[in-house]
This record gives sequence, structure tokens and C-alpha cells, in this order.
Amino acid sequence: MRAPEPGNIFTVGGITYKVLAEFGGTGTAQVGDGLNPAVSTATTVGLFAIPSSAALNGVVYSVKGIGGYAFYTCRGITSVTIPDTVQSIGGSAFEECRGLANVVIPDGLTSIGSYAFSWCYSLKSTIIPDSVMSIGDHAFLYSANAVIYSSVEAYAHTYAILNQEYPAPTPISPVITAPSGPLTSGSVGTQYSVTITADNLPTSFHIFSGSLPSGLSISGSGVISGTPTTIGTSNFTVIASNEAGSSEPVVFSIDIEEPAPANTPKVTVSSASGEAGSKVTLTVSLENNPDISNSGLTMKYDNAPALRR
Repeated sequence: MRAPEPGNIFTVGGITYKVLAEFGGTGTAQVGDGLNPAVSTATTVGLFAIPSSAALNGVVYSVKGIGGYAFYTCRGITSVTIPDTVQSIGGSAFEECRGLANVVIPDGLTSIGSYAFSWCYSLKSTIIPDSVMSIGDHAFLYSANAVIYSSVEAYAHTYAILNQEYPAPTPISPVITAPSGPLTSGSVGTQYSVTITADNLPTSFHIFSGSLPSGLSISGSGVISGTPTTIGTSNFTVIASNEAGSSEPVVFSIDIEEPAPANTPKVTVSSASGEAGSKVTLTVSLENNPDISNSGLTMKYDNAPALRR
């Protein structure tokens, strides 16, 4: 199998890479395709170390860059270590990584793209090496808690003085956008799921009053799910919350119905006729329930009239 050509995309270890160059058994690549997240934004959490290389089909690619949007909205990441092979960080590479508190930037990095670390509320400080000669507009926008450390003569020092980024906007309480009233109905014994939506970045959802149908619960992301156990209509109110406060309660209801009736098995026996003393074949079929075996079926014929010759 041939190695990917320059510009091609491949995935190793759950990380997407884009080939920059290939030289026989070696090559260079960047993390991400430059347009989309390179990792799962939902499952990439905690400490994350970017590999210095990725191997595919016998070719070892040195990781030279982090593409644009590579870790966009990876809000569960708390720390990132960038290998010393990386020379550039693309625009919006870590934008909205709101849990990111620590970034280790290596010597040898030369450029940081626009909005690369914007909306990183938790970022406290980062050391930018003297090798960095280009930092894009608003690279640390709304990352007001971040302190940039560099040598006095470095480009990063001048950038920090000239680009005092705006403080993070004041958080706004969530507003539930799901329409009030009946939600999708369910039935006893059948898996149920529906999602309550809200604006302004809610971090949790709760039942404010009333109760959900027996067997259901609501998750922190607003998903009501479970397997109902009791028929009836349940009325309840939901609130969404974040660091700014809670939404106004919104009233919902869920109707749980009886389970759908099972199909009653039906036995069909074909009619047949024949001469006395001759063999007669009857065909027996079972309908409406393929889970019931027709083996062991017993047929009984009482009070048969005498056969006349």
C-alpha cells in the first residue's frame, strides 16, 4: 500500500494529520486538515501530548505544524504539550478550549496564528520562546487571565504590549429554547430519549419542580432518557444553569402509554383429502411470532366419522 501523497489526510491513534511532504521513507505532516478538529471534541479531555511523529505504511512523518482549528472547542482539555518538532500553530487551533489551563510551547516555534488561543478562559500563563517571529491578530482574545512570558527583546514581548486583549465578556444566564408543552410520548418498556436545548452555553440541566416519568432521568447536557416503567402523564419544569445563573423554569410534559400489544401467534393447517387407508399430508404454518418454534406441535382429531369404502 502506497503512503499518502502531499495534501492527503490520514488518521493515526485517533488524530487526523495532513501530509506536507514525503521523502521516501520519511515525511512531514501537520495535525489536522486546517479546517476541522483533528480529534474528537467530546472525548479529548485532560492532559494531551501531541506526538512528535506519526507512522503510516512504512513512512514516518515528523509533525511540523498544528493546523487551523485542530483542537477547536475541545473544552475538556486542561493541558497541552507541543513537541519541539512543531514550527507553527494555525489560526483558531485552540480556540474555545475553555478548560485549557497550561500550554507548553517549544523552542523552535516560529508562528502563532490569529485567534489561536482565543476564548481560553482558564489559561493562566504561557511562555513564548524567542524563536516566535509572528503572532496573528487576537491570538489571545478573551483569554484575559493569560499572562505571556518572554524575554524583553523578543517579538512576543512587543506583541503583548501592543495587543492588550479584551477581557472575557460577562457570562449570560441560559435561556431554554425548547418549546414549552408536551414532549415526544413514549411507551412502557421501550427506550426513550429527548433533548432539551438552551442558548448561552448551559453547563447543567435540572428538574426544578414536578417529576419525570418513572424510569427516566435528565443528564447535565439536557438529555432525558431511560426506559419508562409506568403509564401516565408527568408534568415537570426544567431549568438550565451556568456560571452566570439559571434560566427561567420551562414547563414540559411526557405521556407514557401502554406497550404495543404483541401479535398473537396463529397456527394455520392446510386442508387435505384422500382415499381411506392412503397417506395424507398436512402443512402446518405458524404466523405472527417468529420467535416461537413450531416443533412439538400436537394435532388431535376426535370423533372421526367412520370411513366408508
